[in-house]
Amino acid sequence: HETDDDKIIMRSREEEILKNLNLLRE
Repeated sequence: HETDDDKIIMRSREEEILKNLNLLRE
């Protein structure tokens, strides 16, 4: 059962991962 907070946390975590991947790629 997901709350809105859970979704926000998951989304921000995904963004952090994507940022890290982009940094590694350069």
